[in-house]
Amino acid sequence: MKSVGEIMAIGRTFEETVQKALRMVDESCNGFEGSRFDIDSNNKSFATLEEVTNELKNPSPIRIWAIAAGFERGLSIEYVHDLTKIDRWFLSKLYNIHSIHNMLKARSVSELSEHATLLSCAKKSGFSDKQIAA
Repeated sequence: MKSVGEIMAIGRTFEETVQKALRMVDESCNGFEGSRFDIDSNNKSFATLEEVTNELKNPSPIRIWAIAAGFERGLSIEYVHDLTKIDRWFLSKLYNIHSIHNMLKARSVSELSEHATLLSCAKKSGFSDKQIAA
């Protein structure tokens, strides 16, 4: 039997709360990112799209990272909804985090200082300084 862990994260937006909660689950986790995470030292990764879709179909403690990995591989909100049956509102909020992450990846740290709006949006969406720097 697996134990159920509870976390609490407080934020002004859903996105910020999710990001903080994920960082509380595991210290090695930066937030809602599907490319790298380490839950309970299992070093789970999603090498193929098939692994992602299998994880999305079956609820598990790492499903949230499978959603992030699915978005990184181009899966749509509708397709993830069909696999998970998670409400589209929640998926759209998670997709917002993914979109901001992509905008951050497209810019260097020096460019971010010129884009105060993007930096402000990232901080309001719960991106840590470590995430932004990465």
